[in-house]
Amino acid sequence: MKGPDKLFRLIKAMTKQEKRYFQLYASRHTIGEKNNYLRFFDAIDKQKTYNGEELEAIFKGEKFAERMDLVKGYLYEMILKCLNAYNTGKTAASKIHELLENMTVLSEKGMYRESEKRLEKAYDLA
Repeated sequence: MKGPDKLFRLIKAMTKQEKRYFQLYASRHTIGEKNNYLRFFDAIDKQKTYNGEELEAIFKGEKFAERMDLVKGYLYEMILKCLNAYNTGKTAASKIHELLENMTVLSEKGMYRESEKRLEKAYDLA
């Protein structure tokens, strides 16, 4: 028997605040009703134990449910991106990573002096 679904485990590992942040994060580009990813997230979050058959029954007949594995994979990656955004700046390592990312963007734009300042800040923080 296959163990619990990794998406289910990730959602269950999230704190209340992280779930709230995800709902805001995922609904940024939604007009009107909730998007399908948020509906799927909520359905999984309500489950006590993972039940893929129950999820298929809930969304039966809906176009996105025909590709449930793709939906689950996309949602998993979306949650990880959201959690990275949520935790940005909370640790020294994430601050350094953010500074290095900013440095790369500035360098690609030809803003070398500004990029060097970011590198110096990252070095000082390290």
